[in-house]
Amino acid sequence: MKFSKSVLFACRSKVVQARVRWRDFTIVSNNCWGAHIYQCLGEPYRTPFVGVFLAPACFIRLVPRLREYLAQSMRFVERSRHDFINSMREERGLAYPIGCLGGDVEIQFLHYQSEAEASDKWCRRVERMTRDDARLFFKFCDRDGCSLTQLAEFDATAVAHKVCFVSKPMAHLRSAVWIPDSKAGYVPDGLQLSRISPSYFDAASWINGCDGQPRWWLPSYI
Repeated sequence: MKFSKSVLFACRSKVVQARVRWRDFTIVSNNCWGAHIYQCLGEPYRTPFVGVFLAPACFIRLVPRLREYLAQSMRFVERSRHDFINSMREERGLAYPIGCLGGDVEIQFLHYQSEAEASDKWCRRVERMTRDDARLFFKFCDRDGCSLTQLAEFDATAVAHKVCFVSKPMAHLRSAVWIPDSKAGYVPDGLQLSRISPSYFDAASWINGCDGQPRWWLPSYI
């Protein structure tokens, strides 16, 4: 029997809500994968990393100095410092705002219409973030031209909770979770990944402070 996406999401949401013990947590993600965890929980976004993406180099720079960067005022720039982002924007006719923190970490506000909207939602969500560093959760992946060196740098970063979704097995990286469904040499975008990853990674377990290993007794859509 096939179920609609809305029915599956409702089922997943109820199970995740029952399983996650803590609500005061912040997911710091290089794209919008983390937003869907809050949606499942029916909780407000306690993270500003919603509807945005970061180039791998910017994310790697941000993670170990997160609080320092988030304390900086957001300024907006016309063009990215990354050529692949400028090329993508030109090819797709995109004109979304590009924010910059500390002069060298760019936030690509992909799903925002204006600088005012981006700035307002960013600031409000930064205020909602957990104040407890032990409740910060970092997610990375191999999209956007991410290099093997950058994957290794993320894996070596001294943060307590981290996961890195990759398109091929990388047993030498402790934080790596292989997504076999990947078909383009990198994992799917944040929305698709949020639907696929529960088969390979138990986000509820991770947020509860465990290892994130999928449980055999949970359906793959949970």
